[in-house]
Amino acid sequence: MRKGQGAVEYFVNNSWIILVVVLVGVIIWSLGAFQINPATVQKGFTVIRPELSGLSLKGNGDFVGTFGNKAGTNIIIKSIVIENQLDKKNCSILTTLPIEVRNAEFFKIEAEYCNAASHDGGHYTLNVLMEYDVTVGSTTTQHTEQGMIEGQYV
Repeated sequence: MRKGQGAVEYFVNNSWIILVVVLVGVIIWSLGAFQINPATVQKGFTVIRPELSGLSLKGNGDFVGTFGNKAGTNIIIKSIVIENQLDKKNCSILTTLPIEVRNAEFFKIEAEYCNAASHDGGHYTLNVLMEYDVTVGSTTTQHTEQGMIEGQYV
């Protein structure tokens, strides 16, 4: 028997195993087992960015968020507004303002009453607006940062 003929016979005899493995893989994939769906996402932030692993909103409305200063210089956070998009109500900010944040450092925002009356199946969307100052030399300029955080209640 030649090598080529042996290879063809092996493939013909065992190809059903390959077919079954591929078919099972496709079924599992179609059920969503391989989908990577992060629990929390952010959109719109450019200078003050949320750290996704440091964000949580509990069902009782308590919000904790870690944000990073990516401005390239020190900033002073003057005001923070967080609104639950579902019911358009603002959270009550617990963090003491103003917050001085050095370049590339992180800071924490804590708030309460951020939950909507209806939890919409465990999903939330928060609109975040922050006003901050940047001082270069003797000149201080005011800036605004805004973005959206979406995730599941913890």
